[in-house]
Amino acid sequence: MKTILAFLFLLMSHSLFAQALIDFDRIIDKDKSILMKGSFSIKNLKEANYTWYKKNYDAAKFKEDAINQLKGRLNDFQVVIFLGTWCSDSHTLIPPFIKLLELINYPPDRILCYGVDRKKETKGIEHRLYHIERVPTIILMRDNVEMGRITESVEKNIETSILQLLEKI
Repeated sequence: MKTILAFLFLLMSHSLFAQALIDFDRIIDKDKSILMKGSFSIKNLKEANYTWYKKNYDAAKFKEDAINQLKGRLNDFQVVIFLGTWCSDSHTLIPPFIKLLELINYPPDRILCYGVDRKKETKGIEHRLYHIERVPTIILMRDNVEMGRITESVEKNIETSILQLLEKI
């Protein structure tokens, strides 16, 4: 019986996760830019055609050693990202992080993005559930438990910060 309940829970949580990927609004911000608010996939973010995303994604370079050290090490985690499409720190940090995840073959269906408005609020209550005060915030989750996070900026680069976070875990 416990096995059946556990299976049903996993099935429901996967379904909820999949549904949440497409629950976002596009809002015209005060500076006339398009703000994404709510939950979306990396594909949705790329399709929004933000110039800052493409520019910083294309500019991101990583040392082969860092990529090799990260390959497979994130597979036990779900990645949750909170970002502001209006936020310069999100513009700087998130595109290279996404490129890094792609280079280490991290499954994109295990990434959940939440866009926040200037009040740092999502469309739902996720910003409260995850205690979001600054963006971007990258959270590593294992079995629905937060294992660590990177908030707003990194000291050296994103790959070093992820490796340091994994060492702490």
